[in-house]
Amino acid sequence: MATQDLDIAGMTCANCAMRIEKGLKKTSGVKDAHVNFALETAHVDFDDSTEIETLISRIREIGYDASTRADRKSTEDKKEKYAEKT
Repeated sequence: MATQDLDIAGMTCANCAMRIEKGLKKTSGVKDAHVNFALETAHVDFDDSTEIETLISRIREIGYDASTRADRKSTEDKKEKYAEKT
């Protein structure tokens, strides 16, 4: 079993978090999912055969954006380096 924390963008209320959580739980291979509206994150437990891109795609199908924590860190690092150059 694998675990992944995802950043979610576009949630405006607690119902959004519930919609994402239900959608993730219905995704093949997902054992459990918890979405935190306040932190804009999702914690997902899933089978090793399920790919992270499948989880992100499912969230996008529901109408929100998602990325892994590593993707966010990479983007923040690039922005910081660019800011230092200017």
